[in-house]
Amino acid sequence: MALDPLREVADKGVDVFIVPGNHERSRIPFRILSLHPHIHIFDVPRTFIIERRGLRLGLAGFPYWRDNVRIRFPHVCEETGWKDKQNSCDGKILCLHHCFEGATVGPGNYTFRYNDDVIRINDVPEEFLSVLSGHIHRYQVLTKDLMGKSIATPILYPGSIERTSFAEMDEPKGYLNLELSKTEANKNEEMSPKGISEAGINKGGQLALSWEFVKLPARPMVRVNISADGLSRDDLKDYISHILKDLDPESVVKLHMEGQIREDALSILRAKSLRALSPSQMNVSLRFSQSIEKQY
Repeated sequence: MALDPLREVADKGVDVFIVPGNHERSRIPFRILSLHPHIHIFDVPRTFIIERRGLRLGLAGFPYWRDNVRIRFPHVCEETGWKDKQNSCDGKILCLHHCFEGATVGPGNYTFRYNDDVIRINDVPEEFLSVLSGHIHRYQVLTKDLMGKSIATPILYPGSIERTSFAEMDEPKGYLNLELSKTEANKNEEMSPKGISEAGINKGGQLALSWEFVKLPARPMVRVNISADGLSRDDLKDYISHILKDLDPESVVKLHMEGQIREDALSILRAKSLRALSPSQMNVSLRFSQSIEKQY
C-alpha cells in the first residue's frame, strides 16, 4: 500500500529515491514489490546518477545508521562511493535520515548537539551541494555550525508533510522544491561571498542549487482544557459535544480533563462515547490531570 503511490509516480518516468529510516528499521521489506526502473532505494551505502536536460546529478546516501553514526559517519559516507563517481557528474547531493548538530525540534527549540545519533555538521564533505535529510519533522535549513560559523554544505530538512504530535501544533508543514542549474557563481547575485543564502547555493561553476518551501494544508491541532467539577453525565456530554462541534472536523483534539469527575460522568469519557460525539474524521485523545489519576 505504501509503495503504490510511489509506483504511480515512477510509472510517469519520475525517478523516486527512498531512504529507509528508523521507523522502517533501516530497510524496505518485500523488495520485489519495489522493483521498478525509476524507484531507487538506498538499502546500503550507494550512489545513484541520473541525467536530465544535459545535467548529471549524483545522489549518494545510506539507510538510517543505528551504530554510533556520529563516529561512523565519515566512513559510511565514503562507502557510498561518491568519490569514485565525482568526475562523472556535475554535482552531488547527500540523502540521509538523521539528526545533525544544530537541528531543532519542539516548542522549546531543543537543539541536537553531541549525542551518538547526531552527525557533526562539519564532517559533511564540502563537495556536496547539499544534504537532504528526513527524521526531523520541522522544516529548517542549517547553514551554520554550533559556533555560528557558516558551513560549506547546507542541511535541508523539508520536515513532515503532516503534524504528528502536539509538539508540532504550530509548525507549518509542506515540502521543498529544489532547482538545479548550470551557472557561474559570479552571475548569481543572490549568493553571499561564501556561496550560501537562505534560498540557494552556488559552488563556483558547478551546479547551482536553489530551494523553496511550499506549504501544505495541515490538520489543525487543538488542546482543550475541561474542568469537570460538579458536571453531571449529561452536562459533560453536552459540553464536550458543543466544543467538538465548533472545531474543524479534520482537527486532532486533545481533551485535558481537570477537577473531580463524578462517577456517573465517567462513561462519557470512554472511547466509544467520544467517537459518537465527534465527527468521523476527527481524532480525539484524553489527558487527565494528576489529581484525577490519583482519584481513580
